[in-house]
Parts: sequence; structure tokens; C-alpha cells
Amino acid sequence: MTPERVLEHKPLVLDQATRERYFADGFLTVPGYVGGAWLRRLRAVVDAKIEESRALSASDDQFDLAPDHTADKPNIPPPPQSRRPAPGTLGVRPLMVTCLMDHQTAP
Repeated sequence: MTPERVLEHKPLVLDQATRERYFADGFLTVPGYVGGAWLRRLRAVVDAKIEESRALSASDDQFDLAPDHTADKPNIPPPPQSRRPAPGTLGVRPLMVTCLMDHQTAP
């Protein structure tokens, strides 16, 4: 379905301007979607991985370190799209599913 056809239908959650911005910019921001508990959990995981990487001086099967990575200044670039995990729990929350419907399908 083309963006024009999607935008012809009444949105379920998002206002029309937000939907139009999605098609113009290619991404959507939903302030407050990820709550404080989730952010704390995600930050703890990232912090643990950064700490774990400090002991490494070269990439391994878990970490692809940047050339300037050091224990004092860890640098772990994001993995390529092909190595990223499939969307998990955050992506299947009811609000996200409904927001996706505002961009993908017509009622």
C-alpha cells in the first residue's frame, strides 16, 4: 500500500501530521513509549556490555570493536543490520502494534 493510500484512512492512534512526518522522514518518534523501567533495564545491559568490552584489545565473536577501542575509551559500533536481533518485546506492545497499523494497513 502506498503512503498516499494509507494516509487516506483515518488513523487509529497517531494524528495525521505524525503519520505524514513518518512518510516524509522515514522514522517515527513516540515520546514516552519506552518507560523508565525499560530504559533502566536497557541501560544496565548496555553498561554491562561496555564494561565487558574493556578487557578486550581485539574483536571477538561477541564484540566488533572499533579500531580506536581501548579499555579507557571503549568504542563498540552498532552491529550491521544483518547481525541485529529481531525486534523483541518492545516491538510487540499493543501501542506499537496499533501505531504500525496506522502506517501499514487500512481498516
